[in-house]
Amino acid sequence: MAKKKEKQNRNRGASGREGGSYRRRTGSRNRSKKCTAEGLIEKTKRGFGFLIQEDEDIFIPRSRMNGAMDGDMVRVEYRDSDSNGKREGRVIKILQRNTTTVIGRLEKIDHRGYVIPLGRHGREAVYIEKGHFAKSANGDIVEAKITKYPDEDDIPRGKVKQIIAREGAADAETLGLIRSYGIRQEFGDKSVKQAKALEQDFRNRQAEGVSISPGSDRRDLRELPIVTIDGAHSKDFDDAVSLEKLGDGCRLYVHIADVAEYVTEGSPLDKEALKRGNSVYLLDRVIPMLPEQLSNGICSLNPHEDRLTLTCQVDLDERGKVVDHEIYESIIRSDERLVYDDVSDLLEHGDPDLKKRYVNIYPMLLAMRDLAEVLHKRRMRNGSIDFDFSEAEIILDEEGHASDIRLVERRTANRMIEEFMLMANKVVAEHFFWTRYPFLYRVHEKPDPGKISDLRDFLRSFGIEIPSRSDAVAPKDLAAVIRRVSGTPQENVVSRVIIRTMQKADYRTECLGHFGLAFRYYTHFTSPIRRYSDLFIHRIIKDRLHSSDREFKEHQEHYKEIADGVASQVSATERNTLELEREVEKAAKVDYMSDKTGLKFDGIVSGVTANGLYVELENTVEGFVKYDTLTGFFVYDEKNYRAINEGSGISYALGDPVQIKVTAVDTIDKLIDFEIVG
Repeated sequence: MAKKKEKQNRNRGASGREGGSYRRRTGSRNRSKKCTAEGLIEKTKRGFGFLIQEDEDIFIPRSRMNGAMDGDMVRVEYRDSDSNGKREGRVIKILQRNTTTVIGRLEKIDHRGYVIPLGRHGREAVYIEKGHFAKSANGDIVEAKITKYPDEDDIPRGKVKQIIAREGAADAETLGLIRSYGIRQEFGDKSVKQAKALEQDFRNRQAEGVSISPGSDRRDLRELPIVTIDGAHSKDFDDAVSLEKLGDGCRLYVHIADVAEYVTEGSPLDKEALKRGNSVYLLDRVIPMLPEQLSNGICSLNPHEDRLTLTCQVDLDERGKVVDHEIYESIIRSDERLVYDDVSDLLEHGDPDLKKRYVNIYPMLLAMRDLAEVLHKRRMRNGSIDFDFSEAEIILDEEGHASDIRLVERRTANRMIEEFMLMANKVVAEHFFWTRYPFLYRVHEKPDPGKISDLRDFLRSFGIEIPSRSDAVAPKDLAAVIRRVSGTPQENVVSRVIIRTMQKADYRTECLGHFGLAFRYYTHFTSPIRRYSDLFIHRIIKDRLHSSDREFKEHQEHYKEIADGVASQVSATERNTLELEREVEKAAKVDYMSDKTGLKFDGIVSGVTANGLYVELENTVEGFVKYDTLTGFFVYDEKNYRAINEGSGISYALGDPVQIKVTAVDTIDKLIDFEIVG
């Protein structure tokens, strides 16, 4: 077994931090002054937690929670530092209870039971007394209403309010997680009524042959060759592209669905879209930000149908440099609904059947491919970081169980559209930065210098050095590391460690740049059907196009008043959605591995902790190897990300290839255990 330097949670990240752990202080206490702070508690399933602060979070031991639950607003007393420079405190007052219900699996024992919360939320189990089960059975996914909050070491008590899914249902876990993360699947009556009315009005106008209002300044681009390129199963098409030759350069058109024409500020649809923040994509289902009448209907850029759009028109020279641009309202008619794999087959292999089928647009697609290559090379020269590790596509069978996991490749068509969307987002951001109008920007700040120091230590174990700079690190330094490990077995591990080193991107009203892309100006303009941030800036753009200088100056004050609130809301809903998507994917991977006990797989060491190793298989499934399943005594070398056998000198480090055998799969706690066999 390992010499444990610190207590660590078996489930990494249970508190939103690596390992969900906290190293206890040693030595004498620093007699610093007592302080108080207020904030939200982020609690782990092991009972300890953190008071979330802007600078450094405050650790709260389980014994000092005083009945606080995950998400509660509390007041904490703490010393400003201990001998290790950490802050530890105790809850002295609960200011506001923010948890009223818990979603989880019912564990029923005779006439009593517990609701065990789903996902990585740190909410405690809720005790259910006799007579409060509402006809629910053992294993059901339920919603429990809290009737008595905990006091000190007590646990909350409650009653089953609703049965979400019966035990054994293939989608029970997903349905429970959706509810646990506060995602609403159904739209409100007012939103549905408005969506249906907009759809009916659109169809009436269509029947009358009216696509543009009389006197409109909207440009008619219906004669342009225009295509959408999306996944095979996509239904909401919010971007289309076209390209024209222009001397030695070209003119790129990025057409984006004009959702703001239909979803007006303050309307029922707008209020619900802001609350949702974004669409949610979960394996076999989509929870859209807007009702289907809009998302898959009148806003979607469906082929051979007139659609209202906002167009970002960009003129580029032969080196991919922007020489001119325009942003305006338009009307388009997409000629083809293309699929990524088909376009990639056409551009990569010249598939004869596809070439014949798309003979009219084939030259344009070739020119798009060439432009995308120029843009990508230019972006790489400027230091943009391009991660290319494998993404998993989980295939479900007819009953909803995971039947296969495939690695998804970023092919030519995917990369092409990605480059065009990056270009449009960058051009729109720079344009509105210089106007000084209120706006939302996509911000990715520089990594924390402390994390960069840890990254340097990690990369040295691979013989890789990154330059020391006064500003800690430049994007091009990390991009060079990615290129160096590209195509090696260590590529995925190194890429993920770099990602964990970097800050999370969010939305701001200040244009602070995008570190990962090495862009000074960046926003999200290209997906208003599924992101409220894009819809919000579309509204500002359209207001600017239609207002006089005096009128827009008055409107600016309004946008300034609400922009920070919008940025905060959409950043929060995005974080919530990403965590939900990870939890659903994790549950599906465990489901897939549930019948693989005893089988052997190749993998690489993807994590080293005080208690054991994490190993990632080629299909991206990750499992845990306990040190006590290995021969000998292993010491955890935290600095060098490895574990060493003191007797034999055998070591396991991040990125090392290993062969494992699956020894146990826990579908309830979502744990997979491995043993190393080679």
